[in-house]
Amino acid sequence: MRIGKKGSGRIRFESSLTVRSPGLELNDIGYMRYADKIHHGTWMGYYIREPFSIFRNFHLNLNYWLLWNFDRKLLSQHVNMNFNTQFKNYWYFNGSLTRNFESLSSTLLRGGPSFLNPGYWSLNFNVSSDRRKKFYYNFGRWLGIWDNNTSINTSYWGGCTFRPSNAMKLSMYPNYGHNIDKLQYVTQVETEGSTRYIFAKINQKTIGISLRLSYTLTPNLSIQFYGMPFISAAKYSSMKRITDPRADQFTERFHTFTSEEIKVNSEDENYSIDEDGDGETDYTIDFPDFNFRQFQSNLVIRWEYQPGSTLFLVWSQGRTGCITDGNFAYYNDMRDLFSIYPHNVFFLKFNRLFFIVLL
Repeated sequence: MRIGKKGSGRIRFESSLTVRSPGLELNDIGYMRYADKIHHGTWMGYYIREPFSIFRNFHLNLNYWLLWNFDRKLLSQHVNMNFNTQFKNYWYFNGSLTRNFESLSSTLLRGGPSFLNPGYWSLNFNVSSDRRKKFYYNFGRWLGIWDNNTSINTSYWGGCTFRPSNAMKLSMYPNYGHNIDKLQYVTQVETEGSTRYIFAKINQKTIGISLRLSYTLTPNLSIQFYGMPFISAAKYSSMKRITDPRADQFTERFHTFTSEEIKVNSEDENYSIDEDGDGETDYTIDFPDFNFRQFQSNLVIRWEYQPGSTLFLVWSQGRTGCITDGNFAYYNDMRDLFSIYPHNVFFLKFNRLFFIVLL
């Protein structure tokens, strides 16, 4: 259910309520992330569409949203302020500031009990130059800082687009992210008739580059290419198990294994856990460290051989590999990525438009 005001005027707003009962199941016809949720949100915006001062337009929005389950438990609270503006020189600038309060997550333990997550602040901005020009670019940053010094997540993006002619367009957009989180899910282990939910501190770095080329040879014949190398490496440390997922104090929600309780087995690439200190291994955990490398590309030739009838020639290539190293080394990872044996797919697609005259 939604109610609000749109159309003319500088002030617009909307308030909504969405209900998904615990028994709702839609996965047979599509993907549904969750049920057993009651979502309420309201936003209000102030819009100036006429040029003034150095601006061509300016939009400012204020938002809040709340989430409950059908047991009437408040799961999360969020407030947000965001803006979007275009200057008279046709540059763009937008950003947002969000506060997510302490929340109750039913998914963090992957089927286990709900966990009380710390709140966090997030801030982002994006700047873009005049997109009417042959060469334009943009850059931005996102920063998230969690309460109790539990996590810090930052990402940077940018890139440029070059149009040497109306027929050709080239673009390159790299992005980089760095995530440090004290509570990253690792695995769960059944032991002594109960489940141990194992977490750890993660230090993860990720980089990707999107490359695009579009070239129109004739009005009926064009070539498009897309390629993206992607690399992510993560090191885990400070292994711990969840003890009291809803404790008032963050540090009381888990127990970090001491040097007497955990042993590193480098040859077997796992950890041995001895919870009761009797010298016997209660269970083992495989090393979660990883270096994930992937490259995906598509080359498409499109030919409209008759009005409304087209032929597509497509070459798709993928390379995917993963090792348990965890050390981020861009040049080494990129070299090893392109030494992975590729998976190539070639296919041909065409359609034909038929005209039927009815008398």
